[in-house]
Amino acid sequence: MDKQEIREICPRGQAGSEETGKASDCAVEKMPVGCAVIRGFEGCELIRGNEEFFHEAGYTQEEIQAVEGDFSRILDQEDRACLKEVMEEVIRSDSVGQCQVRVCGHDGKRRHLTLKIRLFYYEGSVPYFLAAIQGSRNGMEEPEAGNGRYKAGQIQDMDFISQAFTLLSHARDVNDSLNLLMERIGRQYDLDIVAVLECDREKKELIQTNCWTREKGILTSLQFVDKYENWDGFFKGFDDWGLAYINDCLGDSHVSESDKAVFRERRMRALVNCGFSWFERGEGYVSFCDMEKPRQWTDFEKETFLELSRMISVFVALRVQREEDQKAILRLKKRDLLTGLYVEEAFKSRVRQELERWQEGRQYAVVYTDINDFSYLNDNFGHEAGNGILRDFAAMIRRDGRMVSCRLYSDLFITFLWDTDRESVLQNIVKISLNFTRRQKEYYPSCNIKLTTGIYFMESKDENLDMAIENANLTRKSIKGNHNAFCKVYESRMRSQREEEKRILAEFQGSLKEGGFQVYVQPKFHLSRFVLSGAEALVRWKKGDGRVESPGQFIPLLEKTGYIVELDFYVYEQVLIYMRNWLEAGKEPPVISVNFSRSHFEQNGIYQRILSLTKAYRIEPGYIEIEITESLFVSGYELVKTEVQQLRRAGFRVAIDDFGTGYSSLGMLLDIPADIVKIDRSFLNQGTRENAKEFIRNVGRLIESVKEEVIFEGIETQEQREFLVDCGFRYGQGFLFDRPMPMEVFQEKYMK
Repeated sequence: MDKQEIREICPRGQAGSEETGKASDCAVEKMPVGCAVIRGFEGCELIRGNEEFFHEAGYTQEEIQAVEGDFSRILDQEDRACLKEVMEEVIRSDSVGQCQVRVCGHDGKRRHLTLKIRLFYYEGSVPYFLAAIQGSRNGMEEPEAGNGRYKAGQIQDMDFISQAFTLLSHARDVNDSLNLLMERIGRQYDLDIVAVLECDREKKELIQTNCWTREKGILTSLQFVDKYENWDGFFKGFDDWGLAYINDCLGDSHVSESDKAVFRERRMRALVNCGFSWFERGEGYVSFCDMEKPRQWTDFEKETFLELSRMISVFVALRVQREEDQKAILRLKKRDLLTGLYVEEAFKSRVRQELERWQEGRQYAVVYTDINDFSYLNDNFGHEAGNGILRDFAAMIRRDGRMVSCRLYSDLFITFLWDTDRESVLQNIVKISLNFTRRQKEYYPSCNIKLTTGIYFMESKDENLDMAIENANLTRKSIKGNHNAFCKVYESRMRSQREEEKRILAEFQGSLKEGGFQVYVQPKFHLSRFVLSGAEALVRWKKGDGRVESPGQFIPLLEKTGYIVELDFYVYEQVLIYMRNWLEAGKEPPVISVNFSRSHFEQNGIYQRILSLTKAYRIEPGYIEIEITESLFVSGYELVKTEVQQLRRAGFRVAIDDFGTGYSSLGMLLDIPADIVKIDRSFLNQGTRENAKEFIRNVGRLIESVKEEVIFEGIETQEQREFLVDCGFRYGQGFLFDRPMPMEVFQEKYMK
């Protein structure tokens, strides 16, 4: 069982659930080899194991429980340390580990076993491992023939079963591996069809989910097979071991004429069906069919098919659980996790639908709102109190059917609303604002918590929605800090702001040519070792009067106009120039990440130009990390996905930046082939209470289950660093380690 698959089935921090326990029992009991679940490093407590495991080990579960459940206590003293080292390496390297151990038997003799270890799941911060015994029995007793008709390990094709187990347990894509196994079974035993059929009791349908046929190969689409009114009656055809078989579908006397007609229509001559179920969640069977001739099914074949079906059922269960987990994540991608409101892109999509239903005589408005001094509230009352305030406001703007609302990030909200006239719209906004202030006054009597709101009335359904939102935001900013005003309607005179934007754009090209933009870098560090692990390239604008402008003062405008494309590549080329100089001086460059805006993907993408520049400066792609933000996926999604795949194939690393702001698209992580996710500083700002820590830990583990690496941004305190290290996270950046600095300063400080 691949660790990636396991983590998707058993998300860390949630593994103690009853559902996971059932999945663990199912996985252990149905494995055709000795298998057990072991908890932690110290003590190696054996939680559950199947019969084959105890048979191989030479001890019963009760005997191991007698030594405090510590599996390592039955091992040779020297091998205990080896087992612990392998477990540590399994977690560190994200791989399957193996070690040779000696078991001290009751008779004083040692038995040599090979253990394969893989991480199964986490319960809190405690790891649980799946241990499989792959060694020889070394003289241990074999079960007597005939003692249990279909008992594992008696008269089966164990070589083929072992190959099948290896194929499935090392699969990164369970479904593809199941299909491949179907084909191998069919060719091994001269069959014409091997299929997995699952029962949907609610719809009373039988669905073929995996299938191989000799005629058509692997069938990748789901296929309806039959509709049954009486499932219990259908499964009565299976014996106590879940086996049903027919040697001659057209000739056997016990086959009814109606069934023969069905078999004749489907060209079936002989079949073996092996039923299965998984932890009260589903059931079905695996069908092994010959379409050309009758078969006298041997006990050897029936035993083997039954054992293969038991194994297949475990991985069918894993696939089903993974699909349900993915659906749950995809449902989340349209909603903000804290407030339940839309995320920005889903909000815009919903508003555009409302605009299509535009009615003359109605007034439509875009409202941009934030909570005054929200950071002060967080600092003084705690982040949970701040979250409660956000939820309170969200509830107020969510309950009205004439509103569509989203939370951008932090305390920023956008609402689209409509009413019969302008006055009614304004009354509604004022009413919400006053009610919110009054409610918060009851909770926090010493504070005067107010909203700041900008309002823009739309004139037609064809107006640019992004511009309408910008106008509302510009209006909000114009009264920010004014204690005598809490809301304002957009006015035409505010267009002077546009004049300022024109000035910035007019200066941009000349400043770019004259070197007015300076490349800064902020180092990234190994959290536990406090050593440099890389850096992120940033940009500052040094004006003629000596002032240095931060990106927030010009990047949004450059993104809106598309000028950001040239600035991004300017920064990228400067990074390549420094790297070339370092290499020629015999210095190994660190991996440096460079940000690329979504504007690139509204044009021609970034792949060809990035590759061309990299080749021109003779820099290996492995030294470069391409950062793209969540907002990038607003447009050009398929182009983004294609470009990212090309970049990774060329050797570049790809990171999703600012995860958790604006879009919080958990479902995106399943689809975008990135290597790294950078978690925004707002997660760490949740606070240090245990519930906040558990939230951060679980989010990080969820992301790790679908991506290779997690980097935390905005680490400012030693407490934050220690918490992340305790959670097992490895990389981060923030003022605790070092601030952004000019490239020349970085070179002097870190590249000596």
